[in-house]
Amino acid sequence: MENFRIKYIVIEDERLARRGLVKLLGAYDFLDCMGMYSNTEDARLLLEQQAPELIFLDIHLPEENGLTFAKSIPAGIQIIFTTAYPNYALESYELNALDYLLKPIAEERLRKAMDKVVAIFQNKSSDKVVAEDPADRKLFRLKLKDIQYIEAMKDYVMIHSKDKKLMVAMNVKTILNQLPRRFVEAY
Repeated sequence: MENFRIKYIVIEDERLARRGLVKLLGAYDFLDCMGMYSNTEDARLLLEQQAPELIFLDIHLPEENGLTFAKSIPAGIQIIFTTAYPNYALESYELNALDYLLKPIAEERLRKAMDKVVAIFQNKSSDKVVAEDPADRKLFRLKLKDIQYIEAMKDYVMIHSKDKKLMVAMNVKTILNQLPRRFVEAY
């Protein structure tokens, strides 16, 4: 089904949780694991040499909080937080996380997160943008040629197309990372 490969890493201080997540992710043949890390310091060394496209990131880590680490990674790398604590969800979305998974991670919930991953990465190589309208929590695929302009509104953007307006819970930087370079250069 998917015609792309996504390189990912897992940053999780609990050994069993790390291995368990990678085992669950093994069911998705478009994912390639670049490594498992127990701390952000080791993961940062990889980021200096080569960048994964996706990071599964725990929040409670020994040396550095996952939320703090997320603020320091290069733009364009997607993050899915994995944590036992529901109280950080809002902050994670302010950091434009792709998803927020509570441990223990249920296979059905992981599948929903992977649907988002597929939508984002398919979009990068297509003529469409994927946007989730926060009002009704629906995913929309918009053709790039139908987008008239994108309006910044702090932590949201308003996508104006020929026939609708969508309020999307992401900032301009995040949506620009989704769009093909030729779209951004054309406008």
